[in-house]
Amino acid sequence: MDEIHGKKEDGTVQIRVDGDLTGKTADSIISGGHLEAEINGSLGTPENRMNTDVDSIKAKADDIYLNNISDKMEIRGMTAENIDIIARGDIFGKAVRSGNLVIRSNGHTGYSDNPLLIHVSGNVDIGSAYGEVHYVNSYRAEKPSEEKPGQKQNHDSKEKPERKPSSQNEKEPGLSESEHGAAEISGAVKTGDSTPTEVNLYLALLSLAAVILLLKEKRRKNR
Repeated sequence: MDEIHGKKEDGTVQIRVDGDLTGKTADSIISGGHLEAEINGSLGTPENRMNTDVDSIKAKADDIYLNNISDKMEIRGMTAENIDIIARGDIFGKAVRSGNLVIRSNGHTGYSDNPLLIHVSGNVDIGSAYGEVHYVNSYRAEKPSEEKPGQKQNHDSKEKPERKPSSQNEKEPGLSESEHGAAEISGAVKTGDSTPTEVNLYLALLSLAAVILLLKEKRRKNR
């Protein structure tokens, strides 16, 4: 495609393609208030991202590679095996489902009171050049069932390791059934500059070591 333009702010562009959708040139673009795309193939490629200038988006494809130039883009649902987005402004929203997710924004990705809600089973790589990053990943691999007497557990399972919250101080909100079509357990949580649990454990161990040394010194003086 070359260019598709809908009315800005409240205009909707609807696209359905039985195959890949890519830009004719590096300047090809889809613009409008809202974009709905159902692609039976790839929406853009790593070498030729689809340029968009939209306020909100709902998209489903095999893979999605976007370069969005609007100040803010709300995701109202996005499903693909691989999702890779570059954004000039903010990105926020919900119901982002993929095997792997990469987001690079100049603005905020999610907000502290409205984190980006994702369900990603593989790699999550989200960064912001000048803003903050707030997201909740509801994916958590199921734990293997406990072995019963006389029953052998299948150790060839390819389940992914359980993702743990990046901060124990954060509540773990999950995505609702209406957003996913099924109840799911909340998983990884990242909000801004949260402190890793490993640092807290390290400080606790240092404090314990200091107390032990003080007790030893006290006993030595009492002798």
